[in-house]
Amino acid sequence: MTLSVMFECVRCRFRSGLDAWFLGCPDCGREGMVSVLEAVYPGDARPTAAPFGATRDGFWGFAPRLPVPDAASRLTIGEGNTPLVRSRRIGPALGLPELLFKCEGANPTLSFKDRYAAVTVSVAKSLGFKKVVVSSTGNYGASVSAYAAVAGLPCVVLCADTVPALVLEQIVHFGGQPVVIEGPDRFGLVDYLVSEHGWFPAGLFLETRVHNPFGVEGYKTIAWEIVRDLHDVPDAVVFPCARGNGLYGTWKGFRDLHELGIIHRIPRMIACQPVGSATIAASLQAGTSVRLSPNPSVAASINESLASARAVDAVRKSGGTAVPVSDEAAVAAARSLGTEGIWAEVSSALAVAGVEQLVQAGDLDEDMRVVVVLTGSGAKWGSDSVSVAKTVPRIYGASTELEACLARSGMSL
Repeated sequence: MTLSVMFECVRCRFRSGLDAWFLGCPDCGREGMVSVLEAVYPGDARPTAAPFGATRDGFWGFAPRLPVPDAASRLTIGEGNTPLVRSRRIGPALGLPELLFKCEGANPTLSFKDRYAAVTVSVAKSLGFKKVVVSSTGNYGASVSAYAAVAGLPCVVLCADTVPALVLEQIVHFGGQPVVIEGPDRFGLVDYLVSEHGWFPAGLFLETRVHNPFGVEGYKTIAWEIVRDLHDVPDAVVFPCARGNGLYGTWKGFRDLHELGIIHRIPRMIACQPVGSATIAASLQAGTSVRLSPNPSVAASINESLASARAVDAVRKSGGTAVPVSDEAAVAAARSLGTEGIWAEVSSALAVAGVEQLVQAGDLDEDMRVVVVLTGSGAKWGSDSVSVAKTVPRIYGASTELEACLARSGMSL
């Protein structure tokens, strides 16, 4: 079956087929406005992955609702189908017996960005582009590099200067070329490579002159998997957010299911951000987009100055809310996830701290089923490895030494 995906302007209703829509709606552009196009699908385009069934088709089982009609161009390295794990300790301690974690760190490059990259680099391949560029605070650059490697496309990653060494190593490992930008304008350099040299921009989904309307569709699969695995719709889905594209894409996934009649309600979408860059909360309060000047945060990968207006709208339309979270609370939440057997980066664990704040405020109660999307693994974002290693006891190997060591640590034989 040929997929008849179209791209539509929500402002003027311009509509056309799949193409390199990096400059937005052409009709709005002639009026001097930037309007990002969005993918729309025919009403009978239903994913083959059964939403309430026992089958676990791969990521591309959702292809009829993804903008890659050319099956030969669809790239995969095993993304998606990530675990949905019931909390054994944090939830019960908070009085939320139905608290679950969607563990996106199980994706191939250890973050939810693989869902975005699988779609957008597949589009680059299908449209015949030869080179890929992306601006990234870390996870997305690694992900695009991996999928570009599979596609056989050279990839340049313009990195924020907060990107950790392990992420830079990951980008290089996949054959990408990272370049750390110490100044504020990484996006201007993306614009340069796209406009002057014809590169494919793998992100971003914002009302900027050069953008990407494709990859955000990949996040819809998070919603499909949650519904499939729960055989139901959760009451709330909690996301750690930078601009909020992951939250928005997931909300679109629930909206698709609702429009298809597969589900009959959409969960509350809850955005959690660092205190200094809580742009979604500020925008909800102001009733318009708010730009902030964030201070450094331990949640570096989500510490951005501007949120997507679409993410703000998704929170509002779903009856959700936005929660600013302190660095201290985010770090404590990351440590608490260790009791669940989960290693999430602090930027992801920040959402768990947000849940705790909402429980304390009476905004979440014990009757609610709540899914926290843990967007990335802590494996490449750890900052305490050297100091932790120094605290680990070392012995030569005698049993008496071991007994003394365990006694000092408070463990009994």
